[in-house]
Amino acid sequence: MFNFRSSLALIIALAASAVMASPLNVTSPKNSAPTTSNTTVVDNKGVISVFWHVITANDTREGGNLPVSLLYDQVKDLNHLYRDTGFSFVLAEYGYHRNEDWFNENDPTRTMMYEWQTKTPFTPKEKAEGLETKEFYDLNVYTRNIPNPLILGDSPFAAEGFIDRTDGVHIDYIATTPGAVTLAHEVGHWMGLLHVFEFECENEGDGLTDTLMQKVPPQSIIMSCEPRVACNGTTFLPNNVMDYAGDDCAREFTPQQRALMRENMIKLRHFKPGPVFN
Repeated sequence: MFNFRSSLALIIALAASAVMASPLNVTSPKNSAPTTSNTTVVDNKGVISVFWHVITANDTREGGNLPVSLLYDQVKDLNHLYRDTGFSFVLAEYGYHRNEDWFNENDPTRTMMYEWQTKTPFTPKEKAEGLETKEFYDLNVYTRNIPNPLILGDSPFAAEGFIDRTDGVHIDYIATTPGAVTLAHEVGHWMGLLHVFEFECENEGDGLTDTLMQKVPPQSIIMSCEPRVACNGTTFLPNNVMDYAGDDCAREFTPQQRALMRENMIKLRHFKPGPVFN
């Protein structure tokens, strides 16, 4: 499966454009994008609640109708990849939302969905259905069809001024197969990580000293486990979650990436990490 993930430029361009959909006769997920200025750091032992919005065109798998078991499998995979970060994830709620226009929207700013999500105030009915915004640190996941074949996910970049009520991670429904790394990659951006090849061989790359500076991998080896060549000429295997590497090999975060995620979650999302067991 071709799991090409979005560049930082696209992430920033889409930072204010997460999906919100109306519920369809099932438990309604909660939109947890932040609207509060409270800076109290919450201590929940590092456990992050996931609110999963399955946006569909119809009741078929091709129409985005994912089985509930797959949602739990994705959260299980997420916990495995984040096992030594101080964070774990629990599927708190999920909901199925049928809207063919939103499912197939090709506008990179997701105008239709953005206008709904950013409207204010929410009606009493919407509040009762759990659609009112909540906290900085809850994770919204939206699955739908992303028409661009080169993009299977996008996420807001956790940085000052980029967290608002459109906060949430978007995944193409075809990128939710067991073992897929797309969700973990986008959650990394949600926690403030750059691609390992960000800025390529200039400006200190992603800003961390324990990730090799490298150029964006050529399309011929994107999403593969083939060896890469770093800017300093070192040959290495692409095992980092924040690379464009295959699901079988992109399985690790570096110590500095883990430390930066913990720092960002405290500073930007007011959420305290749990203990780390190496």
